[in-house]
Order: sequence, then C-alpha cells, then structure tokens
Amino acid sequence: MKVYLRIFMRWYKINLMKQNDYLPRATDLIAQAQSGRRIYTDFLTPLEQSTLIAALSKSGIDHDASGGHYNAERRMFRLGERQSWDDDKFPIYTLKIVFYKQELKYLTHRNVLGALLALGQNRSMIGDILIGDMCAYVFVLSHKSEYILANLTDIGRAHVSVSIAISDIDYAHPAGTIRKSTLASLRLDSVLALGLSISRQKASELVKSEVVFIDHVLQSKPGKEVSQGSVISVRKHGRIVLREVSSKSSKKNRTWVELECFL
Repeated sequence: MKVYLRIFMRWYKINLMKQNDYLPRATDLIAQAQSGRRIYTDFLTPLEQSTLIAALSKSGIDHDASGGHYNAERRMFRLGERQSWDDDKFPIYTLKIVFYKQELKYLTHRNVLGALLALGQNRSMIGDILIGDMCAYVFVLSHKSEYILANLTDIGRAHVSVSIAISDIDYAHPAGTIRKSTLASLRLDSVLALGLSISRQKASELVKSEVVFIDHVLQSKPGKEVSQGSVISVRKHGRIVLREVSSKSSKKNRTWVELECFL
C-alpha cells in the first residue's frame, strides 16, 4: 500500500508541474493533423484539454473528444478531416475490476490508480476511474488493456479479477447537492461563490489562480458569464453544474438559479 501511495504522490507532483507545458505538444499534434493524418491524443487533463482547444480554435482543424462515458473528466481527442472518420470508434476499452466483499476497503480511486501506475502504466494512458458496487471501471487506451488484464491481480492486499466490460457499466452517477438561490448576475465568481459557499472575493481569487474550468476550458476572468448547463470544475474542490436559470426574476430583479454541486 505504501508503495502505491508513493508512486501516486510522485506522479501527482510531476503532473502539476507539467500541465502548463502542453502547448508545444498541442502545436505539434495540430501540425500532424494539418498534414492529412488522423490523430488521436492520449487521455488529457482538463487543463491540457483547455490548452488544446484554444490552439485548435485558431487552426480550423476538425476535432471531437471522448472519455469513454458521459461527462468524462479525462478525455482523448481526435483531430483531422471529419469525413475521414467514418464510424471509427475511439480506441478506448473499459476494464471492470471486481473486488471480493471482504476486501472492499481497498476499493478506492487512489488504490486503483496506484496499482495501475505500479504496473508501469503512464497516467496519460488511463482515463477516468469510476467506483461502482464491489467493482471499479477503468477507461484505458485499447493497446494497454492486454497488459493490464494479464498483470493486474492485486490492489493493496485485495485479490481482484479484471475483464473487459462488454455491456453498459453498472455505475450510478452520484447525486449532487442541490442549491437554489438568486444571483445579481451569472458572473462566474457569483455562481462559484454560491456553489462553494464562499465569498465572492474568494471565488474571484480562485478564478484568477487558474484552477477553474467551464466545460473543460480554463478560465481566468471572474466576470465570465456562465450559461445554463455549463459544468464548472474547480481543482481540489469539485464540480458545479448550473442546472437551471429561471426566466423569472425576483422582486429585487435578481435571477433565480439552481445548482447541483459535487464537492
């Protein structure tokens, strides 16, 4: 267990330092796509996605993204001419890791990720990890699945079995906390303050510290307007979904909103 934890923390520190260095890689991928090649990235963090999307917006290159499941945080991108994609699916496999009942205490995101990294897998080859009922679902690049299937036998002190999930994953999306209130405007700092139950000044400072994303795009301006349906992600805090913006205003001409908070 201690070995898994050390590996996980080493990866985490290195990853934070390198996240802002993705622009050269994004530029290289776009250049390859402009030469007529169809390009698939590895799984990207929200910040890397933001960097790539910003670069793509100036290139005119067709692109789409998938993380293997709805509302994925870590996603891979496909670049190139859209008509050449046909019905090709993203090269993502879903692995199901089953735990025995008496060993469920080891069924955590950190333990599963640590075990995968201990096998020598690069974090960029692994997408989201979802914790289900007595099992975990891991999204991986297809060419990495065979090695993991053959070598992942233990997580912590738990013996596990690994297979490719061939049907819909049995994973209940966790329900968030609903918060309803009125706001003077739909500014990012206002919505963030309501969702995190902090002052607007602290919310503004979070945005300026570049840890806030709207729909995977990094934000730096507290005054950015948020639209209905947008997902606000805050590193080390969680996610906030702007579920509803009412067309009716309060007596003080404030806007009624409903947020779903995953904190």
